[in-house]
Amino acid sequence: GSHVSANRTLSAMKTFFSWCVGRKLISIDPSDGIKKKHVGGKEVSRKSYLSTDELKVFWKKVDNIPSSRQIILVIKILLLTGQRVSELVNATWNHIDFENRLWTVPEELSKNDEPNKVPLHDDTIRYFEELKMLAGNSRYVCQSPQVTDKEKPLLYWSVDKALRRMFEERLNKAGNRIDWKDDIIKFTVHDFRRTLATHLGNASVPPYVCEKILNHKMTGMMAVYNSAEYLTEKSEALLQWQEMIRQIRAESDNVISIHKTG
Repeated sequence: GSHVSANRTLSAMKTFFSWCVGRKLISIDPSDGIKKKHVGGKEVSRKSYLSTDELKVFWKKVDNIPSSRQIILVIKILLLTGQRVSELVNATWNHIDFENRLWTVPEELSKNDEPNKVPLHDDTIRYFEELKMLAGNSRYVCQSPQVTDKEKPLLYWSVDKALRRMFEERLNKAGNRIDWKDDIIKFTVHDFRRTLATHLGNASVPPYVCEKILNHKMTGMMAVYNSAEYLTEKSEALLQWQEMIRQIRAESDNVISIHKTG
């Protein structure tokens, strides 16, 4: 079912075998004639994001994911910041500035080789503080729980695996189904980035601010003439996003107000 990964693997194989043929290590390319349609097929760009109603379901059930507390905290941070999972699980504590409330993603961890400064607000700070407690003396923000004799970061795919398990049909101790299939569309951790950008865009946050938060490379004339960090604008937008999430969380708690009459 991993169509994109299959196509990427085929491309890598073709590049490798072509290199081997060019250096006369092999006489023919064994991947010759294999097309993308034979492996992954046509790639369709994902356009999914979590709606407000789906976010309510998510926040109501996220703490009951059959996974470690560490992964649950990672998932919450990714939703609140819109960053990539690999950038978080490979982060070290020198990237997190609690005093100035800033997470710096260095260029060596960034997908586009560009550093990114991510403003942090109360909820995200609290989640990072809990991660620090769980990490013990490790320099990694997300120390792998499976390694006890040396420091090693959490495997990035374990986060998506935890999300996938939410959609598996399971029964609790009472014998009741606890999967989410009827409440929310199946999503991946990458969909958090689309979710943040979509909701902030609907709240009139300028597109270039959303792009800067996501650390996308600017295009056209913006790429040539505009190298501004927009740190203040990013901070304001992420604070707005936190407040939107807080409101969604409050609504998911089904709090009923009792008004006096008479």
